[in-house]
Amino acid sequence: LSSEIKEASRLIKIDAILCQYCGREARKWFRVSYPDHMRSLIRHVSRFIDEFYVLDHVITLCDAVAASLDNKINAVTDILNRIMLATSPKSAKKGTINCRAQQCGELIRYLLQEKKDTYFASKVATHVLRFAVHTIEECSFFCSSQPDDKILHDQRAISRAACAAALSISFVLKEFEVKNPQYRKSNVSLSFSTSTWSDIWSDLR
Repeated sequence: LSSEIKEASRLIKIDAILCQYCGREARKWFRVSYPDHMRSLIRHVSRFIDEFYVLDHVITLCDAVAASLDNKINAVTDILNRIMLATSPKSAKKGTINCRAQQCGELIRYLLQEKKDTYFASKVATHVLRFAVHTIEECSFFCSSQPDDKILHDQRAISRAACAAALSISFVLKEFEVKNPQYRKSNVSLSFSTSTWSDIWSDLR
């Protein structure tokens, strides 16, 4: 009976998320037992970066299909990477860390403080910071071979967005480390410190 209750709960959670993001009509073609359907649903939900519970919903779906830790980390990382490069609201002030960057930082803070999974949060942070480094390097390489002013402007904007998100995340990690001595930011296997990201941010402004 216990296993049946757990299975019913699992299906109810998946159905609720499916209906919220895909509509009730999706029930006609969606099959929980099809791995491809579940992977597609997770990718689809990850696109809704402004949905308040998107992180919880993606984690719920990963848990519902007993996804490996690596796949779960990749799914959550995908959300933050999308947020990092998404267009910022017009209300964001020029020359400051934009609210997309703050959104990335707050999600890492949520994983650390609310989910209380420092290992998982550290792994996600590592992946996102690596993506930021890769993005900045790609933009720099692209700018060196493109004389077009508009392209240069766009690439620098992407670099600033990546750096701002990385800086926001590094501040959250540093703050958490100060408040929790047992946590070591060395869990985040990337050599870029908060001060390094601050220097990069100053150069890109």
